[in-house]
Amino acid sequence: AVRFEWRKGDVVMLDNMLAAHARDPYEEPRLIVVAMGEMTARGDVWQPA
Repeated sequence: AVRFEWRKGDVVMLDNMLAAHARDPYEEPRLIVVAMGEMTARGDVWQPA
């Protein structure tokens, strides 16, 4: 991740692919969570009042 100390009048140009997809180091154990489901029609689960 990239951090900036902003001051009045500052302008920044950055590489969006690098900045948007970067992350800070993470050293804790990873937990991977997966949710699975099936497609359903909105009318099957929601009725107008």
